[in-house]
This record gives sequence, C-alpha cells and structure tokens, in this order.
Amino acid sequence: MKKLISILLCAAMLASLSACANEDNGDVDKPDDTSAVTEAPDEEEEEETEEVTEAPEDVTTIEPEETEAPETTVPETTTEEATTTEATTAEVTTVTTTEATTVTTTAEEISVEPMSAEMYANASVNVRKGPSTSYDRVGHLDEGEKVEVTGVCENGWYRIEFEGGEYYVGGSYLTDTKPEVVTTEATKAEEPENEPEEVDSFELAEEFMSTVDILTFPSEDYRTAKSGVTYGNVIKTTYYSTTCEKNRPVNIVLPANYDESKEYPVLYVLHGIYNNQNTMMDSNQTHLVIGNMIDEGIAEEMIVVFPYMFASKDKDTCDGITLENVAAYDNFVNDLVNDLMPFMEQNYSVATGKDNTAIFGFSMGGREALAIGFMHPEMFGYVGAVAPAPGLVPAQDWALNHPGQFAEDELKFTTEMPYLVMVGAGDDDHTVGTFPKSYHELMDKNGVTHIWYEIPGSDHGDPAIESVTYNFCKYVFKAK
Repeated sequence: MKKLISILLCAAMLASLSACANEDNGDVDKPDDTSAVTEAPDEEEEEETEEVTEAPEDVTTIEPEETEAPETTVPETTTEEATTTEATTAEVTTVTTTEATTVTTTAEEISVEPMSAEMYANASVNVRKGPSTSYDRVGHLDEGEKVEVTGVCENGWYRIEFEGGEYYVGGSYLTDTKPEVVTTEATKAEEPENEPEEVDSFELAEEFMSTVDILTFPSEDYRTAKSGVTYGNVIKTTYYSTTCEKNRPVNIVLPANYDESKEYPVLYVLHGIYNNQNTMMDSNQTHLVIGNMIDEGIAEEMIVVFPYMFASKDKDTCDGITLENVAAYDNFVNDLVNDLMPFMEQNYSVATGKDNTAIFGFSMGGREALAIGFMHPEMFGYVGAVAPAPGLVPAQDWALNHPGQFAEDELKFTTEMPYLVMVGAGDDDHTVGTFPKSYHELMDKNGVTHIWYEIPGSDHGDPAIESVTYNFCKYVFKAK
C-alpha cells in the first residue's frame, strides 16, 4: 500500500513539472512577442543611457568645433542658435566658440585690402579690436584727430595705427580732409564748471613744482649745433600791432618736422634791454638749447617765438634807460596778448590755453615775463625768468627810481596761478645785483609757490641763461 501511494505522488510531481516546462518554452518560441525581451534589458538600458548621455555630449561638443567652426563666418546665426532649447546646447556652445575665434582671427577671416593714407576723424568715434561694433573698444579718436590708415576692410571699416597696434574704425567716421572743430556756446558755458582752475591750479602747481629737480650745470653743452640733429626752421617775419599801430618784427622757430595737422605748445622768449628779437638766438643760442633738448626727448616739441619787446608807438628802438622807455617794455604785455598771440593762432598750428603757453625771459625780459605771469595766470601756465631786472615792484637801482609794476603785497596769485614759476640768477651778477633774489624772498613772504636757485660763479648772462633755459624747458608743458 505504501508503495502504491509513493508511486502515485511521484507521478503527480512529474506531471506538474512537465506543465511548467511547457509554459516557459511557449514564451520563448513566440518571436512576435517582445515583452520578455524588453523587460530584462529595460533596467540595463537605464544604466547604459546615463553613460551614453554623458559621452555623446563630449563628442558632440568637440565635433562641431572641428567641422562646423571654420565654415561659420556669418554672425547672424549666433542669436538664432543661442535662443534654441536645451536640447541644442552643443550647437550653442559651437557658435560661441566660433564667435570667439572670429574675434582673435579677424585678419584671417575678414578681407583687408592694404592701403596707406592719412585721414581725420570727422566726429568722436570709438576704436575697436575688430571691424564691427561687436568687438571690444580699445579707445577713441577725437574729432579732427589724424590717423594713419593701413587698410580698408570688405565691410567698409578702416584698419588704423593706434597706440602701438592696428585696430579698426567705422568707414563713415574718417575723411581725407581735416574737419573744422566747432565749439558750441553750450560747451563754452560748461567749461568753467568742468575745470575749476581757481582751486586746481594752486594744488597742481604745488604738486608739480615739488617734482622739479634742478641741474645747475647741464651735463653737456646744449648751446652748440650738433651733427645729426635736425633743427626747426627759423621764420623771420612781421605782424601788425594795434598796440603800437605799426608792423613789428618777430622770429618764429618751428619744431623739426613741423606738421600743420598737429598742434604745438608755444614758448615766448623775451630779450633784455637794448636788445631785439635776434639777441636770445644769436648771442645765447636759446633755440639751439631747446632744439637739442627736444632731439634728446628732454623737452616737449614746441614752437618758440622771439618777439621784439620794445612796444612804443613813437620810437622804434630804446635810446636810453628812462622811465618812458621802461614803460614801453611794460607795454609789451598788451602787444603780446592783443596782437602777437592772435597772429600766431591765425598763422601757425598752435595749441591754445594756459596748458600750452609759456613765457620766459632774461634781464628786462625776465622782469616782463614775471609781470605777464602775475597779470595773466589764466593764459600762461609756465613762467620763467633769468636774472630779472629791477622794477617789478618799487625799487631804486643805480639808474632809476622804479615806481614798480606791482606793490609788494600785490605780487601774488589770488584766483589761479601758473603751474610752474621758476627764477634763477648768477650769484656774481654785477648788473642786476641781488634784485632776482629779492623777488624770490618777496614771493616767499607772499606765499607764492615757486622755484628759485642761483648759478655759482655766473655774472649777468651765460652760464646762467643756459642753466635756467635748460631747467625751465625740461618741465614746460608737462604739468598735466
């Protein structure tokens, strides 16, 4: 009986196992039913998808740089591609890279036809790294500023030389002829607010003069013409003086390679009593001192003017040391301001304003240079005097009892002052004696910032003239 039961149980188990086996085999044999295939790989695909998602991004980002970037030359597509969905991130990256490449390879990708010409900005315009407004700005040109053009781009922009490199300006902003720069009334009205010289000139003068380093005797002879140095042209001419009601002579020394498209600062050099417009050139070679300094880069390029200072209606020359004749020298300030300076501005390429105007003189010319500086600190930014003669303030010398151009307490600046006031004299001057030093002491007493020094062993003339000329011209037109 037990054996029968065992046989029956075994048969039942075999039947059950056979049924399960038939069910599995049926699923596998169904080629059209993919449920069994997709369920198992589903989990595997999730893992593989994460890996594939990262890898294709790297691949997609790199491949467009190699294949698409060189072909992309039209920037108009940048905005359109940049506004696509997140699915096109790779494309956006490609365009960004292409745009950056265009900026750094402008010369290769944009056709530039070489040319060489001088042109002028017809308005204030930005200078950019490449030939369109999408490029970075590197600076600007002022209206009327001259530039060297080295090429014209296919889109009409110009390639120019600017601050040691080659950059670009819109074609419509350059012209072959220099435009007239017109200052409007509104601009003129704003200038006093933008430049409060009443305050700034005193502070600037004190700061600037603290940097002056006096070299009593220059290391070489600057009074001699040197081989290999190009000196400026000397123009001997006349101008009409409404102050004296006649034509008056003047010598004008233009800088070497004078260029009418540039504007130059102007230095007026005044002679001594009995002398004329030739003396400071022929006897003291002041123009050679300045020319040699400019050639060495010690002094700024400038126009130097040697006027005839005896400004009399009735006389052409000084015939004696009298109060009448001294008054004619004092009258030169009117001739200078009303006649000579306008003549220079009308006929030469002159930079105007006190920043670009200096006056310097010897003996009687030194006295007048100081007087003009104290009278017109708004016009003359630099004032220098060598051995200035007596009479700037009331004084008695061996010849005259001078009434003085200023009272002692008037020898000071109130609203503004020049950026540089320099006085020097020989310590063995037997002509003007200690009068130059007395001006120094009076300016000290009145709180006038200035430079004073003595030249050891010098009488009334050189080496004092060369020394002060050198030290003065070394600093003129450099305060700003």
